[in-house]
Amino acid sequence: MKILVDSIQMLVVAAMIYPMFYLWDINKVDQFCSEIETGISQQTFLQIADEQSIKIVGGSGGKGKWNSSAVTWSPFTNYSCKVRGYGGLVSNAWIEEA
Repeated sequence: MKILVDSIQMLVVAAMIYPMFYLWDINKVDQFCSEIETGISQQTFLQIADEQSIKIVGGSGGKGKWNSSAVTWSPFTNYSCKVRGYGGLVSNAWIEEA
């Protein structure tokens, strides 16, 4: 019985904390995406992501086109900042919600 009560308490605590984490997480990605400007170097883009502890998914390219995504840490969120570039420069960045 104690295990059941402890499990219910953990679920209640998680249900209270997750919405705050969700808002913090999408705000962080949104702020990061607004800082990415057309024409900055790929190195600067990666440095900004590293400084803000943003999780980057996708390829860094060589001399051609490349796509990358700054995603949330939450596994239940489909909110990301898509970044497209060519060569060593960022072409554009936008928020995508799925």
